Amino acid sequence: MKMVQGIAIVVLVLVSLQNGAEGQQITAFANGALTFDSVSNGQYRIEWASSLTDTNWRSDNPFALVVAEKESTTVPIPIYFRVNWLNPSPYSITGFVRYGGSPLSDVSETITIQGESTGSTIQTAPDQTSGAYNAYPLSNDTHHLSLTVDGYFEYNATLLVENDNVTHHIDLEKPISPIQPADGYTTSDRDILLEWEVPPEANHSEITYQRTDLQFPHPIHIIWAWNTNTCLLQDLEPGEYQWAVSVNLSRSLTEPFTVEQIPLGKFTTSQSFTILE
Repeated sequence: MKMVQGIAIVVLVLVSLQNGAEGQQITAFANGALTFDSVSNGQYRIEWASSLTDTNWRSDNPFALVVAEKESTTVPIPIYFRVNWLNPSPYSITGFVRYGGSPLSDVSETITIQGESTGSTIQTAPDQTSGAYNAYPLSNDTHHLSLTVDGYFEYNATLLVENDNVTHHIDLEKPISPIQPADGYTTSDRDILLEWEVPPEANHSEITYQRTDLQFPHPIHIIWAWNTNTCLLQDLEPGEYQWAVSVNLSRSLTEPFTVEQIPLGKFTTSQSFTILE
């Protein structure tokens, strides 16, 4: 067996053959390892060619399988290397405007995305057929997204764009109203029935209540209720209380023991009642 020592020549190619990609600086090539400048979340592809005149830079393994058809076979081998950054800036934030997990097709209001460091602002409207939106172009930054749609709560989110595109769905919530007791209700009964509106899509409610007349903050109690819009609080101590409700669509995902909670609505303001001595 005759061993032939090859020489690998590393070159930086700044003109990419893939739309949107950029060439990266190769900083070292020694001991069988290639080192190049990179960023977190960056996606890269190592490409090779046999000649600098090649226009067909490859990223496959040329030695995986060679099928010979005659006594002498010639195969291209990697001599020159380049690194392509496949997801350089600018980036985008994309997703759907949804309610109850389903896209809304009639939203005409504008989504605003503002960069925290740069102060740059981008406005985009969701597609009125699919509910999809695409905020582009964006640089690396912390971006504040906001959307106000009539009949829903104002939506706000803070999203970090760091060397990659971001997918974010805007899940809108509707105001829901308490039914009983009336705000400011007073009673000497130690048991009190809470009742609230529930959208037809909801199957899960989260009730929170807290005593508010003590010198030190009283713990917030949380109750989960399924497929109902009432909750009976029993044996309450005399005092002043506040309560609120948020409703969700709870559904199981394909992963075992994984449940998705999609917010649907909540009280505009917390309600109060008083239990007398």
